[in-house]
Amino acid sequence: MQAAVRMFAKREFHEVRLDDVAAAARIGKGTVYIYFSSKENLYDTIAYEGLCGAVERLCGIVEAAADQSAWSTLQKMIGELVEWAYINPHIFKMMQTASDGVRPRLARKRKELGALYEVVLKRGVRTRELVDTSPALTAQMIPAAIRASIRYGPARLPAKTLAKQVTRIFGHGLRKAAR
Repeated sequence: MQAAVRMFAKREFHEVRLDDVAAAARIGKGTVYIYFSSKENLYDTIAYEGLCGAVERLCGIVEAAADQSAWSTLQKMIGELVEWAYINPHIFKMMQTASDGVRPRLARKRKELGALYEVVLKRGVRTRELVDTSPALTAQMIPAAIRASIRYGPARLPAKTLAKQVTRIFGHGLRKAAR
């Protein structure tokens, strides 16, 4: 799979052949077919498993931070998701362009990602640390803001700068504080 990630990172999907992936992995093409039914299946599996890895990392943060403030937990989660996307840029891009065949699985996993944010947001609302009239909506907006910022935002923006900006916008909003 690592050989495939490298191949898909260098070329467009239609330019990558399973023969090339097998050669890069130093295995026979038949071996690739033991694990993946097609190039699309290989691509989609990489995208799905990549998202699973990101969700697992955030799940660990939520579990470890059960007794911490909701706001500090959200800051860690945002920072971790941004950092993961920066460490895995090719997989992150593949998640955006995965085929319709894997999109239902990706959609379920994205909902799971959002559910992690929602748990923390609801905890913050319950403890009156946060004010959010729609934690379920906000929980989907945070990862979406990160995705859009990485995909369409300024190039070469440091991960910490992006995480800090997303955190600032969700934490304080755009409006200047009333005096």
